[in-house]
Amino acid sequence: MNRKTFRYRLPLYVAVTILSVVSWYFAFNLYHAPKDVETVKLFFAGRVEDYSFAELSANECRADGVNFVEISSCHPSDGVFATKYGLVGMSCDVLLVPLSVANTTKCEGAFKQLAQGAFGETFEQEGKRYGLFLPEQAQADLAKFFAFSDERYVLFVSATSPNGGEGCATDIAVKYVEWMVNYREI
Repeated sequence: MNRKTFRYRLPLYVAVTILSVVSWYFAFNLYHAPKDVETVKLFFAGRVEDYSFAELSANECRADGVNFVEISSCHPSDGVFATKYGLVGMSCDVLLVPLSVANTTKCEGAFKQLAQGAFGETFEQEGKRYGLFLPEQAQADLAKFFAFSDERYVLFVSATSPNGGEGCATDIAVKYVEWMVNYREI
């Protein structure tokens, strides 16, 4: 068989074409993926009922620079909660936790301190303001997305967030917390 025929080299041409298409696909997907400063990572201490909240909130906060919202969750009664809260929760931008969890967390170093004139009722620890209580109306309206317990919930901005406002790349986590505190069912 003549080794210079098209038919003999066809598998090689097909393989190179497929490899090229796959390479371009991954290269452009990585390039166009939302960057950390365009993404808000939300940790909810409880069960998420409807993950469509991520898309809804990203669309509502797009003007503030939010292009993607990622939700992680773990229920406080789960055996792995402490581990997941420490590893996953503390690496997120925004945390939504029940008051009982907030009271047992050492806030200094874990969460950003709120500036004077914060928007809403604040959660304080050792005389410093770290979080905002989720208003009852907002909690009732968000109940179609999240399975809240009968406790009050607190919103925090993680100290490790690149989106945490003063001294960070952006302040979209702070704006996202403000949007959640003011959330009303559409």
